[in-house]
Order: sequence, then C-alpha cells, then structure tokens
Amino acid sequence: LEGGLGAAARVRVNTHSGDVVLQLPEAARGRLSHSTVNGELSAGGPLTMLPGTVTGGHRGRGAQQYEFGGDAKGDARGLQIDISTFSGSVRLLRALRF
Repeated sequence: LEGGLGAAARVRVNTHSGDVVLQLPEAARGRLSHSTVNGELSAGGPLTMLPGTVTGGHRGRGAQQYEFGGDAKGDARGLQIDISTFSGSVRLLRALRF
C-alpha cells in the first residue's frame, strides 16, 4: 500500500505472518501501538516506550505503546498507528523525502 497520510491520520494494520514496513516522513510524530507473539519491531529513528501495557489488545494480547517525533515533554500528538501481528516483523522507517 502506498499513499500519503495526514498529520493526524489513524492507521490500523493487522497481519498473521506478514511483515509490515511503514515509511514515514522525518517530521512525522505520533503514537505507535504494537502487539505481536513472535515478531520483532525495529525503527529507523528514536521511539520512546510509554509506561504500561494496554491489555485486551488484538487477538487477546497486550500492546506496547511508543511515541515518535515528540519533544522531551512527551508531546507526540499526531499520527496514531496500531499494528498487530502474530509472527510478522514491523519496521518503522523515517525518510527526509519521498
């Protein structure tokens, strides 16, 4: 899937064993909710892990919460990304241009 996202877009991706790669502009900021049983998460920029885990997430798993592109005060309003996988890996890439 290719396309642009507004600054306050909501994105939800669910997969069983497929990998997910998101390429976001360098200036993008927001929150990422990620749950997996056997996948990995990697990011091409800093992610701040937020305290606590949301329980009762997709497929009965909890989801770890992160923010990206926020300032030191935790201001990461913007994109809301929710990714749930069973065994797929997730890569969050940042790019200066598209």
